[in-house]
Amino acid sequence: MEGRGFKLSAVVVGLALTIGGSLLVGFCIGIVLGAAVFGAGTPPDQIEAAVVELANSTPILAVFLVVGSGFTALGGYVAARMAPSAPFTHAVVLALASIGLGLLFAETGTQPLWFVVSNYVLAVPAALAGAGPVARRSRTLLPEPQPALPASG
Repeated sequence: MEGRGFKLSAVVVGLALTIGGSLLVGFCIGIVLGAAVFGAGTPPDQIEAAVVELANSTPILAVFLVVGSGFTALGGYVAARMAPSAPFTHAVVLALASIGLGLLFAETGTQPLWFVVSNYVLAVPAALAGAGPVARRSRTLLPEPQPALPASG
């Protein structure tokens, strides 16, 4: 599916960045939450449950939502940079692939509905926001259209 118009590799690289970056930051946030819970004197057998409860609190979920949207925008930017002839197309495909993977691997019932819906609703706009600067730059680098020559008669 690699061709002049659509570059699958651009979507794959952008998607890897989106998912990998979100997972890495999520893992780091989990470590910080675990250290906070442990430092608060929580008994060892209750640490996991306390971290899960804290991770599902509204402020932490809001941080995850912002981080995830940020990495989706970054993935959209990278996909668009790799395929500047169709930046928005690649960004939308990246977002739809991200949504599809999210639906495929989602753990149902572990997070509030507002968080799940927000992740899916924000995926396309975030990816398009990331592709926007590339699209603007691509337009400024393209030659100006030449006016049609009048028909000779």
